[in-house]
Amino acid sequence: MAEKLFEVEYTPGEELVFRFRKPAFCLLPPEAREHFLGARKETLLALRTLVDAAIARLEEEEPTRRRREIEVE
Repeated sequence: MAEKLFEVEYTPGEELVFRFRKPAFCLLPPEAREHFLGARKETLLALRTLVDAAIARLEEEEPTRRRREIEVE
């Protein structure tokens, strides 16, 4: 039985997971490896964008602290 190059796990509405087997990755033609490595970088850049957007939303939701005057008798 041939070893699988990768596994795909999909849960509708939740996540899509690709798992690449390292030994099989070495068997890929150089051009394919180059594309996968480029895709890895693009995936990380996309994740960075998602994290930045999540941080921006949190910062928008945080109430700004305002000073108020309290009268003292």
